[in-house]
Amino acid sequence: MEISVENPCVPNIESLPSIPFKPAATAFALGDLASAERLLEREHDIMARDNPDSLETLQMADALGEIRLRMQNPGKAVEVLEPALETCELSYGNGHAGFLKLQNNLGCAHVLAQEGDRAVELLRHTSGARTMLLGPDHPLSLNADNNLACAYVLQKKLADAEKIFVRVVSARERDLGEDHFTTVVTRANLAHVRMLMSAS
Repeated sequence: MEISVENPCVPNIESLPSIPFKPAATAFALGDLASAERLLEREHDIMARDNPDSLETLQMADALGEIRLRMQNPGKAVEVLEPALETCELSYGNGHAGFLKLQNNLGCAHVLAQEGDRAVELLRHTSGARTMLLGPDHPLSLNADNNLACAYVLQKKLADAEKIFVRVVSARERDLGEDHFTTVVTRANLAHVRMLMSAS
């Protein structure tokens, strides 16, 4: 995902889980995202009709949303992630790991759709809950923090975004190294925010 004028910062879409439908998992592994999406969508729709609040159904929704994000289609990702998040909260609560993963990816979708207010609303909770449950330097906490900062950029809260990016870059450089992909992404986000700040 490239940084652009329209979407100045890159969110951290989390790694796909084991896709609980082998044909779709195979297509994804082969890089055929369109086929993976089609296969997973069909299977998810069947399971959502028969057993909407099972963890497997919600995992399928999360995987389908992530595939759509990777296909640069945040609107379609929202279509599947939003109802799954609501179902997950009702069935398992808003501190459940599956809920927080869905919420993070839904926040990413709203960042990519340039919907800053909704993204901040979602990602503030994800960041706070993960920090409390896992600690501030856990990779999942840092993912949510990076994404929250991306959302703040959309709201033009550049100082808030810069502060978060600085902390995430420092933690990732220490724990993962300067050349790790997620370190590079967040460092680029920080550089972009500083460029925006200097231009304002």
